Parts: sequence; structure tokens; C-alpha cells
Amino acid sequence: MIKIQIFLLLFSIFTSSLLADKNIFDRGFDFKEGIVHYKISGSESGSKTLYIKDYGKTKVIYTNKKSTFMRKDKSIDNMTYITPKWIYKIDLDKNTATKLPNLKYLLFKKFQDLSIDEKKQVKINFKKQFKGKVEKIAGYECNYKFIDGKNICLEKNSDLVLKTETNILGFHTKSIATSIEKKALDEKIFTLSKNLKIIPSLKKERTLYKKADKIINSLKGQL
Repeated sequence: MIKIQIFLLLFSIFTSSLLADKNIFDRGFDFKEGIVHYKISGSESGSKTLYIKDYGKTKVIYTNKKSTFMRKDKSIDNMTYITPKWIYKIDLDKNTATKLPNLKYLLFKKFQDLSIDEKKQVKINFKKQFKGKVEKIAGYECNYKFIDGKNICLEKNSDLVLKTETNILGFHTKSIATSIEKKALDEKIFTLSKNLKIIPSLKKERTLYKKADKIINSLKGQL
């Protein structure tokens, strides 16, 4: 009997630890690995490809687009490498990258310092954000959310972005998912170049920390 009680106590501690480590701001994906293809149109045209690993814990985004805004003909090719803690904005031509904290990680760190009542309120308000207009894209239903001047349609129960629209001072661009492939991927896709030169950006880091503070303070209040 005592052994069973000890086992249940240890199991409870273990599961509580797992739950405590779960980032509520990272909803992940409903499939382990795959590729999402996007079409870009408007002031910019081209394509975007999202590679997903481990239910979205690691992601790679390749963007190939051409901008005609303000009558400028400019081609843009870039890569973004995303982990639970870091985001790398990579210049493929120069083999350089700007390394910044993942906003979701910063939010969770601040969330862990909140009181029990504050955490409850943040969870309630965070879930409220994903209700509203619904659209079906590439076989998924998504809800619209306005983030940083962009209308983003997120899959109802995950972080899968299905559509993004930006319309600012004559600049209009749209990115929409056209197909989703759920399949195993080559590990090389998620391997960063060993010679990649990391360029610090303290100003952008400070901006992200301030943004995290602002979001948490907003979620603590009544929306």
C-alpha cells in the first residue's frame, strides 16, 4: 500500500512538472511532420514554403517573392529557422543570420512569474482571441486574428497560419495556403550551416521584450 502511495505521489509530481513546462502560447500543429505551400500575391508575388518538424517545435520557412511596390522591381529570397526559444532570420546570399528570442518563449517566461489568479485570467483571455470570423482554407477551418497590422487566419486549434493579409498605405499583399503535405522530411532541411555568422540585434531584442510585457499585461486584464 505504501509503495502504491509513493508511486502515485511521484507520478503526480512528474505529470505536474510536464504540465508546468508546457508553453500555453505555443499551440503546435496536429501533424508531426510536413510541408505547407503558400501563394503570395498583390504588391508582392511569389511563393512561400513552410517545413514542419515535431508538431511545429521546429520550423523552416523559405520565401521567394518579387516586389513591385512603388514601381520597384525587387526579388527577395530569405529563410527563417524557428525553434521553441529562438528565431533565425537568414540571408542566404551572405550566410548571415539575425538571432532573436522567440516571442512565444518570452511570453511563457513572463507567464510563469504570474500569480495563480493571473495565470487563470491570461489563459481565459488567450483562448478568447481565437474566436470570430471563420474561413475554410486547404481543408482546415481558421479564425481571423489581427496581429502587427496583419489579418492572420489561424487554424482553430493550432498555430497553423493559413492566410495572411497586409494592407498599409497602398501596400497590399496576401499569402494563402494552397496545399499541405503530411509526410516525413529529410533531417537536412532543419540543419543550420556550421559557418553561419550570427549578427546580434540588441534593439530588436529590447523591442521584443517590451512587446511581451505589453501582451501579458493586456491578457491579464478583461478583454
